Amino acid sequence: MGHMADSPSAQVPLEWVVPDEPAAGATRVRDFFARTYGEEPAGAWFAPGRVILMGDHTDYNHGLALTTATPHGVWVAARARDDARLRIANEAAADLEGPDDVWEGSVEVQDVDGARGWPAFIAAAVWALTERGYTGCGLDVAVTSSIPVGAGLGGYGAALVATTRMADALWRLSLHNPSGQAEITDATIDAERAITGTHVGGIDQVSASCGADGDLTELDFRGRRPSVRAFPLPLSTYGLCLLVTESRIPFVPTRGEFSTRYQECAAAASDLGVPSLRDIADGSDPMRALAAVKDARVRRRARHVVSEIERVRVVERALSELGPAQDRFTAMGKAMFRSHASLAAEFDVSVPAIDAAVDAAWEAGAVGAKMFGAGLGGSSVALVRRTDKERIAVRIRDAVVAAGHPTPRFLTA
Repeated sequence: MGHMADSPSAQVPLEWVVPDEPAAGATRVRDFFARTYGEEPAGAWFAPGRVILMGDHTDYNHGLALTTATPHGVWVAARARDDARLRIANEAAADLEGPDDVWEGSVEVQDVDGARGWPAFIAAAVWALTERGYTGCGLDVAVTSSIPVGAGLGGYGAALVATTRMADALWRLSLHNPSGQAEITDATIDAERAITGTHVGGIDQVSASCGADGDLTELDFRGRRPSVRAFPLPLSTYGLCLLVTESRIPFVPTRGEFSTRYQECAAAASDLGVPSLRDIADGSDPMRALAAVKDARVRRRARHVVSEIERVRVVERALSELGPAQDRFTAMGKAMFRSHASLAAEFDVSVPAIDAAVDAAWEAGAVGAKMFGAGLGGSSVALVRRTDKERIAVRIRDAVVAAGHPTPRFLTA
């Protein structure tokens, strides 16, 4: 595929979102805590964001997904109190729904409605642990993040996981073991369901708990708890990288559309007489089986889920085989473009600004590109040659702005 000439705007600087280095991130959240509460915190805890390389909307259908952790993430600093008060401050409060100042509640009295907005994702993680019988003292908490607000990079899941890690340490719960980590995952999933009122599948929480920057994580949601398997993602070895385009159209986790998608997928499984769409995806002729779904829209939703699970397997095979790297990454890139088309046409969760970014990545010579996450805002990701990263980002920005959408920002994952 040919490359068109670069536009004159190539001289206009791109806006990049740069993550904090680990030491700088810890210092930043500690300093914010000290400014807020007038004392030093007992410690600082981190959880990363994530990019879904393949497997969007498969988690609540007992499917497969491939994610990779980002260097961007959420930091939580805290100290124990000698009472049951729970106080939470967020450095980005002015940009988020919720109070602009410190939120106050209790570790013992659960009030999800009272903690609406940004405090809910911290408070609910604490409350979800208490519901499981884990108790402790009150907490002063401060939160910072290098994940852009509304970017769809799993920031809410990262906040939940970082909070449970903090509570584990300060309450001395000893959950830093495999069974304890499973308990933490369950608690964070329950917390997000309570906050959003949606049947989230846990992809963000599991990714934040298990993902390592530079690796690819296969998440299998078939069992009662997701199973995790690490894959090497040798992009830098072959001169490739992941370019994330933040649309500046914020993802909103409480939108009713996501509950509707869950209900539509459940309706398709019911029509087919199976517990979940994973059972169809694992069958011998899944697309033919979907013909039995009565409603055309419900059938489209199911078609996305079933085909997306197969695309996860396509990418896994591409990364596992021993053939020429160009062929393997080309197969991976085609799967990404097909995933985006399915998410846009079959699942109806893309938006024009993200479609424009994916189309521009294609025209500029990206190996692959797709939206990722719940959708209706957020970000897209492109698989690009590292030497082409700046040029392709310029082409994406120019195309998106020319189509009348907000100027995007960029990250690398």
